[in-house]
Amino acid sequence: MSVYAPPPASAEYLAQLTARRMAELSSMRSRIAALERSANAAAEQELQHRKTRIVSEHSDPSGSCAARPQLESMGVYITELKRFLKNVHDADATGDTTLQLIAAEHCAAFAVQLMDLMADPKEYEAAGSFTVMEMASSTLAMLSTRPGVARALSFVGAPLLAARLLSPLFPTAIVANMAMAAGRMAEDLDARLCFRAHGGVGALVRLLQPDIDPLVQAEAATALSMLAACDSVVQDSTRYLGGIEVLVALLASHDARAAEAARLCLSRLRAGNPRNAAAVVSAIRASAELAVASPPRTRIVSELLSQQDGDVNSA
Repeated sequence: MSVYAPPPASAEYLAQLTARRMAELSSMRSRIAALERSANAAAEQELQHRKTRIVSEHSDPSGSCAARPQLESMGVYITELKRFLKNVHDADATGDTTLQLIAAEHCAAFAVQLMDLMADPKEYEAAGSFTVMEMASSTLAMLSTRPGVARALSFVGAPLLAARLLSPLFPTAIVANMAMAAGRMAEDLDARLCFRAHGGVGALVRLLQPDIDPLVQAEAATALSMLAACDSVVQDSTRYLGGIEVLVALLASHDARAAEAARLCLSRLRAGNPRNAAAVVSAIRASAELAVASPPRTRIVSELLSQQDGDVNSA
């Protein structure tokens, strides 16, 4: 039984088939390229629209919160703050660093103004406004982590607000957020000068006292550490205000985070400062709290004391 075999295709037929397939592929490539151009144009148009919207919405950052907040309007201010935060997110999506800074600055300006207007415990404590302030303080703490935003925060008055709100009169979350923001603004000279001039260093030292929540103690010690690393005046001011003795006592805290923050802060305070180094040695040796500290704390103190002795002897 023979097997059927199709006749061989002619060279002319194969050439025509190849030409037809190549034409189809060329047409498909053209359609794909047109779709890509259309998609890129739409994306570029959306990007420009987003940039224009962000800039136009925040052309006047003070207009959204010009009047004193009313107690029944707290939900409105939360909605406004969320809108500012959304614009920060949208600016991040554009990848435009200038637009990111603009959005962050305007968001910070609104949060600072809102908190400044509402920072009256007697008037607002029973009205639930601390929820709004907690959200606004979290916003400032978040913005302070962004590169290059410290100067913008200084420009909109965040250092002055932080010095005002670093008080036991306010809820723990708000104070901790403001301490966090204060420490992260330390890289900007104007922010440090403003914070120091309005009693910010003394406020942080007050928050290291034993009657303060350990979370706030840890954030205050961390902020003081970041400030001291950039500013010798902060180092000396902390010693004058009795901060070294309080930090040494905090080394014996049962809260590991607070104790570690105190250790780091003491190291920063004595760096390049012989008087502080001597004060730390004296405070450690005279501390009643450390005399009954747990073994892990004792080892930390021994290491710190050894380092301090070396610094004092070399000085």
